[in-house]
Amino acid sequence: MILVEEDSVPTSDEFDGARSCRPSVTSAFSAPRVIGLFLLLLAVLHGLYQAERRLLDGQLVDLPYTRFVTLAAEGLGNILLPFDIERRGDVTLGTHPNATHDPTSADYVGNTTVVIRGGCNGIEALLLMLAGVLALPAPWAMRLRVLACNLPILFALNLLRILALLYTMARHPGWIDVAHDQIAQGVMIIVVLLLW
Repeated sequence: MILVEEDSVPTSDEFDGARSCRPSVTSAFSAPRVIGLFLLLLAVLHGLYQAERRLLDGQLVDLPYTRFVTLAAEGLGNILLPFDIERRGDVTLGTHPNATHDPTSADYVGNTTVVIRGGCNGIEALLLMLAGVLALPAPWAMRLRVLACNLPILFALNLLRILALLYTMARHPGWIDVAHDQIAQGVMIIVVLLLW
């Protein structure tokens, strides 16, 4: 029988190098600690984002990111949607009215415009994911891999959300409030929680 002093027993943290691909949190996991840290990180990130929007008119993060989202949504929309769309300014997308001028026609697309603003650009979902991943007591390499995988997924999902709203506005304008306020936002939050 071999006696081992308690101080010399390797901890799970010492083996993290060998198990860095294993998607598990360290033994320091404590639900109240993780929830508290998550809420603190989310409050700080959201506060910084709102301060940038209000004090600097969004010139550093919000407006450039929204321009990028608008540009990407235009490119993807012209591939996926059954009608042409165009950017109208930095943060506005619109549809081209088609040759069918009969509004009762199933193919009718009027002159529809969607403005992508703070809240519609998807930054809040990215901040929610960032705070959630950073709050978990996991190795930094794993946190960075999770963020590198999940943030582009959320970006792409937000582009699809914008295009779905543009489609709804062009083809079913009576549903836009429900689609925007309840369905689209709810889907984004659910996906963040599922990915986290």
